Amino acid sequence: IYPGSTEFANGLDDDCDQLIDEGIVAISDEDLFDNFIISPNPNSGSFIINYNFPANISGNNYSITILNTSGEKVYSKNLLNTNTKSFELINLDNLSAGLYFLELNDGNIIYIKKIVITD
Repeated sequence: IYPGSTEFANGLDDDCDQLIDEGIVAISDEDLFDNFIISPNPNSGSFIINYNFPANISGNNYSITILNTSGEKVYSKNLLNTNTKSFELINLDNLSAGLYFLELNDGNIIYIKKIVITD
């Protein structure tokens, strides 16, 4: 955790500004979160992200970002909202084993899930 890091809802001061979890918005659309699945998890660096954006969510500025535990970005990709079920194959074989965070950003809310990469 370091100054300028992304703030996660984890009870810690991730960005070192003396505030804990400031600016974090609770997940308000459980359907979207439930339709965002990482498999397999844990994995060896190759996994699939299945997602289904509901038709009632407007816009198409979606992105996937993967961060290490220091908050450094290790992968990023923009997605297109087609209002249909889609998947994204991710290959991170070059990363060390450990814990990572996958952020799915719908332009308003960032949904976060943990990824465990094993040897």
